[in-house]
Amino acid sequence: MQNWDELKTAFYVAKHGTASGAAAALGVHHATVIRQVDALEARLGVKLFQRHGRGFAPTEAGLDVLDSIGDVDAKVAQLETRLKTRTDSVDGDLVVTALPILSPLLMPILAQFQADHPGVRITLRSETRVQQIERGDAHVALRAGRKPDMEDYVVQSLGKLQFAAYAKAPHGFENLDQASAQVGVIGFADTSPGPNNGWIETHVPADRIRFRVATEFDLLPAALAGLGVVILPRVVADGTPGLHPVDAPAADWAPDLWLVTHVDLHRTAKIKAITERLKTMLP
Repeated sequence: MQNWDELKTAFYVAKHGTASGAAAALGVHHATVIRQVDALEARLGVKLFQRHGRGFAPTEAGLDVLDSIGDVDAKVAQLETRLKTRTDSVDGDLVVTALPILSPLLMPILAQFQADHPGVRITLRSETRVQQIERGDAHVALRAGRKPDMEDYVVQSLGKLQFAAYAKAPHGFENLDQASAQVGVIGFADTSPGPNNGWIETHVPADRIRFRVATEFDLLPAALAGLGVVILPRVVADGTPGLHPVDAPAADWAPDLWLVTHVDLHRTAKIKAITERLKTMLP
C-alpha cells in the first residue's frame, strides 16, 4: 500500500463509524479524514463505505479493512506510546518560514528559543515565496497580507505589521515627499513581492527611485549607507542606530501578520512552544 495514512484513516472510520470520531482518534481535522477516504476509494476503485445521515457504514470491502488491520492497529498503538515522549518533547527539526524583512526581529527570538530547547535544530527559510506547510516545506509560517484560507491550516492573528519610511540620520526631512525628492527612494530591482513594493511603484515617481535592491536583506544596509529612503517594519527599524523616521506611517502600510501551522501538528509540544514564543514578537 503506497499510502499508509489513507489506509489507517479508513480503518478508524470503520472502527468509529463517523468521520468526526475517526478525526478525534487520529488528532486530525474531519475534512482530512473525508479527503483521505475518498482518495483511497478512488485509487482502489472500491467503495469502502456507504454514507448515511449518522456517518459511515462499512461495505464488505470496508469490513475486510477492519478485520485485516486490527493487529496492525494494536502494534501501531504500542509504537505511538513509545514515540509519545518525542511528541511531548521539544526537540528535533523545526522549520520556520517568514518574509526576509522579519529576519532581524526573528533571529533573537529563535536564538533564545534554541537556548531554552537545545535539542531543537532550527531552519529559518526567509523567502518571499510562500512555503507550503501542508507539503512539509515548513512547520510554522509567518505571512503578511490576506488571511490564509487553506482548510488544514490553523491561522492565528499577530496583529498589524506597522511600516514607516526611514532615512540615514541626520536628515532634516519633514516628510516622505521632501526626502524622496532630495535623496531618492530605495525600491526593488524587479516585481518581487517585497514590503510595500506595489505602493512604491504606484506612488513614487520613477525618477525618484534612484537605487534598487534584489532582496529585502539589502534594504536596511542600503538605507544606512545613505542610498535613499526605505520603507521598513517599525519593529525592525525603530531604534536602529543611524536610522530615523522621515514621515508618519501611512494607513495602507500596515498589513495583517498571520501565524500559520498545520492542523495535524499545532498541538504537538514543539509547535505549541514556538508559536507561543512567536506570539510575543509584535509589541
